[in-house]
Amino acid sequence: MERDSPVVPPLAPSKTIPSHVHLVLSASSSLGILAFLGSVLLYPGEILGSSEGMTTFWVPTFVMIGLNAAFFLGAFFKRTWGHLLVLAGDAILVAAIAFMASEFWQLSADNHEPWIVQVAWFVRNDPLPTSMALGAAMYSSVVSLSYLMALVPVDKTNGKEKSIVEFGFIMVMVAGAFAMFQLAYRFTSMTHVLVVMFAIASFSTIASVPPLLRSFRSGAGELELLPGCTAYYPSTRSFTPPAMADPLSKLHERIESAGNERISFWWAFMILLLVDAGMAYLVIDSYPANNETNFLFFLYFFLIWLVLVAYSYSRRRSDNLRLDKGIKRWKSSGLAYVDGFRFIALAAACFGMMYFFRYPLYIPEVLGKIAAFGVPGSLIALISFKRKVWNHVLYLIFLCVIVVNYVLLLNDVLSNAYNLYGPQDVLFPFQYVHSGWHVASAGLCSGFLLANELVRFATRHNDGGDSIQRSMLVTIASFLLPGVAIYMGVGIIGSQIPGGRPEVWVPIDLSIEGTRWLLLACLVCAWLAVLAVVLYLAKNVHLAGLKYLARRARNPLVAEKAGYESRRAGSAEARKVNRPAGRSISASAFIVLAVVGLIAGAGTVMWHEFTSNQQRPLVYYAPGRFALWLANSTERFDPDTVVSLDPANLVTTFSIQAAANEYEAFQIIYTPLGKSMNDLYCQFTSFTNINNGSQTIPSTAFNIRHAENIIGDKFPDVLVPFSRLQVTGTRNRAFWVSVKVPYGTSPGSYAGTLYFKYDYNVELSHENATIPIHFTIDVYNFTIPHMRHLRTQMGGRSGDTATVQNFFDHRINDYGIDIPSSWNGTNYTYSWATWDANIAWKLANGANSFIISGGPGWTYGDGRTPFIDDPASMNKLTNWLKGVQQHLVEKNWTRYGYIYYIDEFQMFIPSGYHGNRTAYFADLEAQLQAMKAAAPLLRIMTTTPPSHELLGIRDYIDIYCPIAVDYNQTEWEGQKAQGKEFWQYYCVGPSAPWPNSHLYNRLFETRVMLWQCFYYNIQGFLYWSSNAEYHGSYGFGYNGWGDGWFIHYDDAGTPYDSPRWENYRDAQEDYEYLWLANRSISWLWANSTTYTSTQLDEFQAAIQDAVTAVSRAREVHAQHPAAIHQARASIARMLEQFASSVDLLALGEAQWWPV
Repeated sequence: MERDSPVVPPLAPSKTIPSHVHLVLSASSSLGILAFLGSVLLYPGEILGSSEGMTTFWVPTFVMIGLNAAFFLGAFFKRTWGHLLVLAGDAILVAAIAFMASEFWQLSADNHEPWIVQVAWFVRNDPLPTSMALGAAMYSSVVSLSYLMALVPVDKTNGKEKSIVEFGFIMVMVAGAFAMFQLAYRFTSMTHVLVVMFAIASFSTIASVPPLLRSFRSGAGELELLPGCTAYYPSTRSFTPPAMADPLSKLHERIESAGNERISFWWAFMILLLVDAGMAYLVIDSYPANNETNFLFFLYFFLIWLVLVAYSYSRRRSDNLRLDKGIKRWKSSGLAYVDGFRFIALAAACFGMMYFFRYPLYIPEVLGKIAAFGVPGSLIALISFKRKVWNHVLYLIFLCVIVVNYVLLLNDVLSNAYNLYGPQDVLFPFQYVHSGWHVASAGLCSGFLLANELVRFATRHNDGGDSIQRSMLVTIASFLLPGVAIYMGVGIIGSQIPGGRPEVWVPIDLSIEGTRWLLLACLVCAWLAVLAVVLYLAKNVHLAGLKYLARRARNPLVAEKAGYESRRAGSAEARKVNRPAGRSISASAFIVLAVVGLIAGAGTVMWHEFTSNQQRPLVYYAPGRFALWLANSTERFDPDTVVSLDPANLVTTFSIQAAANEYEAFQIIYTPLGKSMNDLYCQFTSFTNINNGSQTIPSTAFNIRHAENIIGDKFPDVLVPFSRLQVTGTRNRAFWVSVKVPYGTSPGSYAGTLYFKYDYNVELSHENATIPIHFTIDVYNFTIPHMRHLRTQMGGRSGDTATVQNFFDHRINDYGIDIPSSWNGTNYTYSWATWDANIAWKLANGANSFIISGGPGWTYGDGRTPFIDDPASMNKLTNWLKGVQQHLVEKNWTRYGYIYYIDEFQMFIPSGYHGNRTAYFADLEAQLQAMKAAAPLLRIMTTTPPSHELLGIRDYIDIYCPIAVDYNQTEWEGQKAQGKEFWQYYCVGPSAPWPNSHLYNRLFETRVMLWQCFYYNIQGFLYWSSNAEYHGSYGFGYNGWGDGWFIHYDDAGTPYDSPRWENYRDAQEDYEYLWLANRSISWLWANSTTYTSTQLDEFQAAIQDAVTAVSRAREVHAQHPAAIHQARASIARMLEQFASSVDLLALGEAQWWPV
């Protein structure tokens, strides 16, 4: 015999309907926070591709903890303790956000990078706080949505349809919250976002207290929900044979008394168990060595879950028709499949439409604007719910708008492909897709359609028994859909959008053939939108037919359904819990105090962490006017950075440290507090030795520039000199102050003043003002030598005098100019005068290497195929090499020059070899052999590793310069032992977690790379370019935005440094510190008895400790700029100690050769 649910007296309709505002607030806030954090985890992809901070361990762990806790607590206590579970979820979310904010402010204490970089590295290096916030948001969302969905049949029992309005408002509020978070993230800072998130979560928590207290006072906390019963599965109500006692009867009774259905429970439990098992495997596999691919599997698991639960819901609709209308299953089951495919097509069409450039930098801005337009779209849906015909008409209209959008996008691609415009083509050639009309239509359509889906999913065919299952689906969807939008918009469509600067680079194929993948993506999405229209019509036609059949059908299941409804209704009085008044009062007081204490405590912790970790030394502070505060030169500041402006941090003076002949810089950041600085100009005094007034550093040794922002006005990357400057606006402005301590400056502390003079407006009158900024320069008792001890080579405008002088100032070698030569049919003739003057000028200014280029080259036009099979070309090449060698021998320059052979030839095999690497390398070996035979004294450099695959060419290579990721200690050390010179290079890669000097890398990483050169004991560093402005076409954060672009030029060709370029100079000087210390120890071993061998060993170990604190092998390096300053200071102290025993100046200026 079948076992029914507990029979309770029927529930009389209530005269008043309990307020569910707190549930709407809780669900909206948690879903909005969840969607935002989900998007933050996904961009910029190049930074988050892998994470040494165990992101792929902590994120799945806490997400599954949140989901499991919500599922099991809701399954057994939803009806009895629903309000308490909701309040607990809100409170946990408040605590998690407070913890996340505290950790974020600790990390950003010396890492105020522009927003997207700062947050990405926070997630990378410290994923635990974000993971905890995700888990808390998951739990809070599932619990509040589950409780709200379970109240739907109660409202229907009371003859009300307010659930539609409630879920409609949830969609409106989620879209609004998501838009607010994204736009605040884009245009202000993560600090603002965290504060807003905390305020929203706190408000939701406070709103959840009164309903809980009311339930305590009335004792009816468990009465709002109807008890559960397995209505839609009558034939499977019994899990055991009739003669056998059901071992799960108690469990089923508990599940159903909590307002759930047993079959829905087991269905959701099995899916959850499957995902738990998969996640457990991924988490275990991710520990302790992070596996970046596991994050993708983590998302795949959730997508599978979405499909399974969506199918379960569609089948439920089918079964409801079977029971409610008496239609046989086979006649209604097709509706489930049609509806499932319709939703998939709808989602793909919506999110494919959200194309937002190739730059992840713009993702928050465009997502935020789309979500903002989604608010009115959701409101339109909310208004139309009461008029079904209008709702259907609008649904079709918005689907058709999506189709039209794709047609316009296709037309945009075909019409405007060659219409390039904008600086660095940040916007690319297209116009409609970047217009407000496209963003507005995408937002309105998505808002309306998703609001419809949410309301229907939450309220239709809902008896409350499967509310947990439905709420989990909505929660997971809110976490995944922003990521789906990002990767459909950027990864599928955006990756096919061409861009760049064809006028200065190889023109891009913008033909139909060249854009075929873009066209295909647009066509597929357009057809998906059409499919969504067709399936929507098919679903409604099929549903109308089923309802027609239902009116004629007779089925005994209809009577059983009616019996189920009467059994399911519960009596409030029968299940009322009589709680003693004293206990209710005590519990109420405890809850109120706990909530107040939690919010106050969490807010206090956040304030303390912010004020203690975000404080900066203030050199000027005037409330209502502005503040000036200090920062070092290894930090890049978002113009919207928020710091603690505590007057207690005012300083009257400060000091910087430098050696003679060294550049040193710091930053002064202007923060407006209501007034501007008009006509600002700056003056330096001479700086005088405080112990010897006759020793000075002249004012001409100082320089101040202001930082202009690029890329959405977010990245301060152009340092511009000024004589007068209007400092206005409401954002921070960075001033880069630098000094070059003159060669030969005596050690000591030099004091002086920088004056900020301006004329700011006060109540329509003008007042001259001067701000003195006093500081000292502590000059060490050693000198950075003119002689450079690292060959650092970068591409640039080698024929431009201003650019080459800029390279001198940064201790970097440019590529050089081609050797003028001409072929007379028999021999090459050379015009050496210009070339000789250029090289002599550079060598006299410290250059220690140059590239030998010109002549016939060594490849065909593709730059990769050697012309070894062309005797005439090879004859010209060997003839040219012989003449060059003869001249360099005469000039004694052979140890400076080198041939930069085919770039990265082990990575790119020319198409003519059809993938035959062996044949390609054999041709290279033959050509290199001929080149060496013709000019054995000319050194050849290759940007390849000394791998076993390239064993045949090793005899012809003098300088190996592999990319950093090719580090192989055995191979490198083996070739160095044979006298080979070794460099390394960085370029568009490697990406995070490796250091690099792209804009998405933290500024201090630029210095880390050269510390790594010292760690490897190699002699050179190569970067392919310094002015590759056109590499804006790469796309920020995905392929090295800012790669090879460190110097900016105005229309007149004047070069302007970037902070990254300045940090390259600091890195060169760091290297000289290390070289001097290491060479001093070698000299002391050989020439002095001042120190014992034990002491010298300790010094050597101290150098190694300093280096490893900054950089180690491969991607391992410091995560804070303070590590560099501390290591540099320790080496400086060592050199000051050595200065009494070693002639450091003579040691540093002695002729140096790398091998």
